[in-house]
Amino acid sequence: LIDDTNPILRQLSSTSCHVKDVCDHQPSVSDPCLTIIPRENWFARETKTASYMKVPVLNVFIHHTAMDRCNSTETCTKEMMEIQKFHMDTK
Repeated sequence: LIDDTNPILRQLSSTSCHVKDVCDHQPSVSDPCLTIIPRENWFARETKTASYMKVPVLNVFIHHTAMDRCNSTETCTKEMMEIQKFHMDTK
């Protein structure tokens, strides 16, 4: 988990995102090609354990998870819930 005193890190730690359509450039947080969906909007489960990170963070690793293409909030929500279920219940 990330130190809650930093609003930018707090926002990033509580969100999950997907890229809408196909971007022909690298998306950024302010990019209309990127939509950040808060965890509560896709009904994310609570973490099983918490481990706090020391800031500033020197390295960040982003893990890509392949999934079916989703074109609506409903289908993307279902996909995210299935990915979370797999990672929390089978690993």
